[in-house]
Amino acid sequence: LYGVRAPLTLATASTTATHRIAEFVVGANDADGQPCWLCNTSPLPWQGSTLSQPELQRLWRRLMDGGRDGEPSLMTRLPVDARPPSWLRDCPEKQNHRPHWVLRDPARAPFVEVLGSRFLRRYDKDTSVAANKKVHWQLRFPRISKWAEASDGVVPDTVASFTDKAIAAFANAAAHNG
Repeated sequence: LYGVRAPLTLATASTTATHRIAEFVVGANDADGQPCWLCNTSPLPWQGSTLSQPELQRLWRRLMDGGRDGEPSLMTRLPVDARPPSWLRDCPEKQNHRPHWVLRDPARAPFVEVLGSRFLRRYDKDTSVAANKKVHWQLRFPRISKWAEASDGVVPDTVASFTDKAIAAFANAAAHNG
């Protein structure tokens, strides 16, 4: 998890209950070990996360309020006219897709488990047949199902393993669809 877009807190006038919604910026390391943007999760509460509100609040506090022992927050605000940081490769720069908050240090990124309905090819990234071995993929309706601190021993996906999973899922779907 490398950033956050458009964090909102929703509440109704008739209740004190609030619901946080956010579009999280998800990525993985490429072959050079550099963070690469993969997708933004859906900002809609029913598509954006399978985390409960208490789990989402815990993640939010970790990103924005800092950690134990007076650590600074993991995220910093990205100025309105600023480009995404150079360390986050392939990150969208258009106003309606770029992050509003980014990690101060990508090495401290929390790990997230992301679910989606299926993999889609990103034809706007790779349209030539010659580049077919390096097809970029995206998840349809990506949402966070779990998160963990970097120190929890979780083995993260890389861009290569994400691509391998996408190709396998795409091939399996093609076999079932005739």
